[in-house]
Amino acid sequence: MTHTPAGFEIPRVFIGYDPRERVAVNVLADSFQARSSLPLLIAQVRLDQLAGVYQRERDPRQSTDFSFSRFLVPWLAGYQGWALFIDADMLCLADLAELWALRDERYAVQLVKHQHLCEQGLKFQGMPQTPYGRKNWSSVMLFNCARCTALTPELVNSASGLELHQFHWLADEQIGALPPEWNVLVGVQPLPAAPKILHYTLGGPWFDDCLTMPASDRWLAARAAMNEPLPVEPAAVVPSKPVAGSPPEPLVVVVPEPVGGRSPQPAAVGAPEAQPVGHHPLPVSIT
Repeated sequence: MTHTPAGFEIPRVFIGYDPRERVAVNVLADSFQARSSLPLLIAQVRLDQLAGVYQRERDPRQSTDFSFSRFLVPWLAGYQGWALFIDADMLCLADLAELWALRDERYAVQLVKHQHLCEQGLKFQGMPQTPYGRKNWSSVMLFNCARCTALTPELVNSASGLELHQFHWLADEQIGALPPEWNVLVGVQPLPAAPKILHYTLGGPWFDDCLTMPASDRWLAARAAMNEPLPVEPAAVVPSKPVAGSPPEPLVVVVPEPVGGRSPQPAAVGAPEAQPVGHHPLPVSIT
């Protein structure tokens, strides 16, 4: 039996799920797997799988089903080890092992500390765009689950959105920073030369109203790469077998050209014999 090396922890990834973004969820998961040098455990944070646990009423300002349920990840992980939460509207372009190697026991959570100053308005699918401090910090979170025991289902169900997303449940010194290339806000900030995770925070090309979003070509290429059928040689044409009971196809017979005359046209066996012009056969009666 092969044993897991001491200290080795398979990365656990939890993707926020919204039924409008099923395609995005699966493209993101495949982009992780396609580039990872480590085996991954990937799950979805789905409200239909959290009945009786997640009991918040939907807030009119939330734009996705997982706006608040994301904070249940440490509980889902049993408050043990590390786990990554990530929004569905992203695309991974690097080996997740690189991000996993950045885990730092000094912190309870690690994330990209954006300075995203937006205006009140609308984004994808007419969803509200709400400005607040520390916006998008919670879109990629590397949880040190044993140090996030404050995130109980009771707290997640009752705390305000700002208390959760601005990390009021945690002391600031316990929030570590990740390199900014691990959460690049598409359409909000200039794209770096080598982004590691693209975040289509304003909407991605899986929505009809976001087809012209920057870097859409990268996401569309990733979706296309998910379907790679084996090349198939063109099938040889095989004559069809006659169906039982059907009349045989006429057999074409070429009659040799007579000496001194024209070559007659091919005649089909079983076809009526050609009659000379003006010939009218008499009817045959049987007595």
